Amino acid sequence: MLEVRVKDTQKLTEVIIKSGYTKRSLARAINVSNSFISQITTGRKNPSPKVAKKLCDELHINFDDYFVIDNRGAENDKTERTCVIC
Repeated sequence: MLEVRVKDTQKLTEVIIKSGYTKRSLARAINVSNSFISQITTGRKNPSPKVAKKLCDELHINFDDYFVIDNRGAENDKTERTCVIC
């Protein structure tokens, strides 16, 4: 499974502030919870592709500058399936 990850949580937090948002006001603007924005900006949670797109649109940023698509989850899923079959 592919995952969207934040490249640099500090950089994302800075662009939120420079764009005039608090984490709470940004959460309201893109219709997610304040705690979810906090978890994304601390690296504890990864945004869905849809939420990452909303963040980019709202903050007027380029996806590739702030996010990366990671397929490590797919490798882990494959390994787990292999172990179950063994």
